[in-house]
Amino acid sequence: MSDNFAQKYLEIAPAYLKFLSRELEVLQKQIAQTGNETVEEEGEQAPRSGLLKRGSKQVEALFRPYLENQYSKAEAVTFGDKKRVVEGQITAVKNGQAPIQANPARTLKIGSDHPAVVSLREGRTIKLTDLPDETIGEDEGETTAQQTEQKKQQKRSLMMAGMVLMFFPIMGILWWMLRPAPAIEAQEPVAAATATAIITATVESPTVTPYPTYTLFPTLTPPPSATPLPTVTPPKPEATVQTVAYDERVRPVSLTLPNGQTERIFVAAQLDKWKPSHRVEWWPGTHIRRVFAMADEGRLLAELFQHIGDEIVVRLRSGHNVTYRMTDIQPATIYSTEQLYATDPSLALVIYPSDTETNTERWIVIAEAVQGNEQGGNSSPRAEDEIPGVVVRACEQNSARLTCTVQVSPEIDPNQLLITDASWLDALTIVPPTQIDAMSAVSDTAYLELQLTGTVRNSTAAPLLIYGEAAMQIAPSVIIKQSKNE
Repeated sequence: MSDNFAQKYLEIAPAYLKFLSRELEVLQKQIAQTGNETVEEEGEQAPRSGLLKRGSKQVEALFRPYLENQYSKAEAVTFGDKKRVVEGQITAVKNGQAPIQANPARTLKIGSDHPAVVSLREGRTIKLTDLPDETIGEDEGETTAQQTEQKKQQKRSLMMAGMVLMFFPIMGILWWMLRPAPAIEAQEPVAAATATAIITATVESPTVTPYPTYTLFPTLTPPPSATPLPTVTPPKPEATVQTVAYDERVRPVSLTLPNGQTERIFVAAQLDKWKPSHRVEWWPGTHIRRVFAMADEGRLLAELFQHIGDEIVVRLRSGHNVTYRMTDIQPATIYSTEQLYATDPSLALVIYPSDTETNTERWIVIAEAVQGNEQGGNSSPRAEDEIPGVVVRACEQNSARLTCTVQVSPEIDPNQLLITDASWLDALTIVPPTQIDAMSAVSDTAYLELQLTGTVRNSTAAPLLIYGEAAMQIAPSVIIKQSKNE
């Protein structure tokens, strides 16, 4: 491989290890202040704010997305869960594993007994000239590319061998069809014999009509040559940022009942039968009518759900609070599934008995969403001529997708930038996430250059760039619209 893995490790591992140490220090302080490791973090900014005061903002921007991805994989919600994830990352770094510029898809791995890894664990400084000539390492992104190229080469070899094998049978068929006709030899018939003499008759050879000549392959007029479209090679990004999936951003995390009691929500296991194993569970994938299940504890219905119109609040992982107003309570059985579907934003809370094996009776609480009640999101942003620290350089629009090159200052969080339009905000309460395709530093400045791709609903409406509660209208002069044929 062209890259020196040991050199990469010596460049990335110390900075990432220092970043993890600061993260662990902030988490320990949070646990000490709350006195409980099981407290959930409000939003996603508590540890990050502490690091911004101590460390480099550029290092924070490089390693924060990778660590947040590790939190998401481990479903770490509380401070104690995140502390264990950070401690596991520290152990992995000391055993020869480090991220490649915050790209979770390409992880650098070298042996734990490598001199570079041993020097990091013992706190010693090692020179690159002291390393062995051959460095054992692994780059998953480049290995996958080499395997893909090898498969393509094998396919081309098989195609060439097939063409060579087919050439000889085709030439044999053509030779057989075009060979000359065989000559016909004339025979002299025997004349009738008499008793005294033999009369020899002269026989004339018949005229043989040769085979007609056929044109096997007519000459075809080639079609007019078309100028091929130019191949555009996208620039190779220096670093990538992985955003949280859309389904994960709107996952419910807590449920507040009418009496003010708050319950943590767990994701149900998708089996043949739904057998809830927690106090409150959510059936994954239900977003228009969110379906929950809750265990019945004696007088649950009589104490919690007394009046039609009581409010139930659901908190999402993105920080939104969605309010639902109770409209009905219905008895049901395990076969009553029609109450679990709706086309309007609503909630269905299934109250099931403690003995689910023999008791098939259920109660279903139906609640409708209060329109325009989501708090903490990007609804109704304030239109501004500009957002401080954000500059839109150029955009390219292809149907409903808009890709823009944007420069941001270090204090701007790239994961909070959204591209959409006013038509989408007026119609829906949840904006599709904006994908960050590439991120690189602008030379001689502290600015970062991003490539953002968002979704717009109306091609005639002016697109918006949203950050927090502020929205900036993207000027039409910087937008290049691609035709449908392209």
